[in-house]
Order: sequence, then structure tokens, then C-alpha cells
Amino acid sequence: MVNDEWKDIYLLQYERIAQHENQRLAFSSLVIAVTTGALAWVAADKVVSNTFQMLVLVVLLVLINYMAMLFVDKSRFWIKHHQARARKLLALGPPELIAAINSVDKINSDDDKNRRPNLQRNLHKFLIVCTVVYALPYMWSVMLVLARLAGCVS
Repeated sequence: MVNDEWKDIYLLQYERIAQHENQRLAFSSLVIAVTTGALAWVAADKVVSNTFQMLVLVVLLVLINYMAMLFVDKSRFWIKHHQARARKLLALGPPELIAAINSVDKINSDDDKNRRPNLQRNLHKFLIVCTVVYALPYMWSVMLVLARLAGCVS
């Protein structure tokens, strides 16, 4: 393979990795902003007029945070895919370059519990918990109504 072509294809893998990381961060940040903004808006203005509206809001916020967690996981899959491609391409490169790269031990990011995807995922889990806890009084009133309808509570 011609040296310039090899280098371009190798660099393309890291450009794709950067795009996946940027998309992951942008989507995660957008979901965090929407969730915190919606909760702050509801708390400040009491815009939710009934329990049904609150439950719909909670379900939507939990759902988008769950989708963000899936997006983070899928993004990591594609990043690992492009890293593997880059390693394969590197093996086709100049021997001096291969020797220099291989002289440094590869860090296994799967062992790092505080890597960015985990932190993003944990932040979304935290927001889901906060959303549900915030909605507990609304849910409690629904449970009381259902219990009264069932004849369990007078």
C-alpha cells in the first residue's frame, strides 16, 4: 500500500472516533440539559396542573435518559471498532513506527471504572433517580386514588 494512502486511512479511523466521541458528548449533554431544565421549570413554576401530566413528564424524562445511556454504550462499541481497525492498519505501516507504538503497553480502558462513558452513564442514572424521587408525591396520590377505587382504603 502506498504510504500516503495508508496514513490517510489510518487517520480516518481516528477522525471517526473523534466524531463518535463528540456525538456522544453532545447527545448526553443535551439530554442532561433538557432533564435538569424540565425539572427546574416544573419545580419553579408549578406548570404541571395534574398528576397525569407529571407522570407523562417523568416517563418521558426517564425514557430519554435511558436512551442516552444506550447511545453512550453503542458509541463506545463503534469507538472500539475503529480503534481495532486502526491497530490492524498500523500493523501494515513502517516497521520503525510499529516498534515504537508496540514498545508502550496498551492501557485497557475496560478496567477503568471512571472512564468518560461510565461517568456519563452514571450521571444519566442519577438523573433518572432524581426524576422519580421528585415525582414520588404525585405517584403517591395516584396510588391512593387507585387504592380507594379498589376499596383498600376508605
